[in-house]
Amino acid sequence: MTPLLWRLLAVALVLQLASQALGGQKAFDPIVLQKAGISTSAVEQLRALRLDGEEVEQAAAVKQAGMAEENIVTLWRTYHRRGQRFVNGKAVVRLRNVGTSDETILELARRDLLDGWVADVVAMRRAGFSDGGILELSDLKLLQKRPIPPGDTLARLKHTGLSEEAIIRLAAIGLRAEDIDRIEQLRRKGTDEKEIIRTFERKPH
Repeated sequence: MTPLLWRLLAVALVLQLASQALGGQKAFDPIVLQKAGISTSAVEQLRALRLDGEEVEQAAAVKQAGMAEENIVTLWRTYHRRGQRFVNGKAVVRLRNVGTSDETILELARRDLLDGWVADVVAMRRAGFSDGGILELSDLKLLQKRPIPPGDTLARLKHTGLSEEAIIRLAAIGLRAEDIDRIEQLRRKGTDEKEIIRTFERKPH
């Protein structure tokens, strides 16, 4: 390699480091990913996606929470294809910690729900909602544009003994805050869920 080429490479490296410093971004560090147990192949796929240093740290945390490395690559690819960075690995860790599957997390990512709906999903998972039920509720939220009660409110309904299917049906009908108290009262009186659904189907919303 000629001295001129060496100088050009050195200048390019200095410019890259200066750009990263000015932008407040750390450089891609494969060692962080390798220490988290991510294979060389997956590391190179993440490098090709041009993760910055902060994203690398998030990917390592997600791997340590149990997400499969091929799904980690898919997760970041989903965001980068939309022109977005993904630095909310904490959301994925929270979902993994309540037993949410990789497939459901990826679907929530595709629906762009990992930044605003995670606390609700965690509350529902802790109350016993299945991944499938959560995705059905996200369909109501996104596709049918239905206002969905917060996750802790839906958890209250689950704690009354209502089935997941009944809660989803009630959410599709439409629920106001005062309806939750009413349903709890009806359940304490022994009203079965079919009658509760009929009551709210007849009620104007």
